[in-house]
Amino acid sequence: MSDAVIAIGHLFGAAGYAELLRELLREHEERASREPGCRLFHVGVSLSDSDHYVLTQEWDDAAAVAAFLRSATFYDFQRRLTGLLTQDWRYRVYRIRDAVALDEIAPMDPRRAD
Repeated sequence: MSDAVIAIGHLFGAAGYAELLRELLREHEERASREPGCRLFHVGVSLSDSDHYVLTQEWDDAAAVAAFLRSATFYDFQRRLTGLLTQDWRYRVYRIRDAVALDEIAPMDPRRAD
């Protein structure tokens, strides 16, 4: 996990374009998740603002993210976003030094006991 990276994107949709933007995001999630080095690609919607979309991604390493950002998949997504957002979207990449899975720290589920 030492080279893995997490990328988080925030997009804010323009009023009246929710259906079109959601379809584009569904398609992008499917396409991006098949890119080399992508471990997870998920699009969610804020519970407090239905026009705020959050893209959560896990990649093998920074090189995989860089390759994705130069890919036809990403270029096409950027092009198709034109006119659908109220502001430039934010994208940040975090290097993962260590990770702990919840099942490694949570109490054992008694239903799983022998």
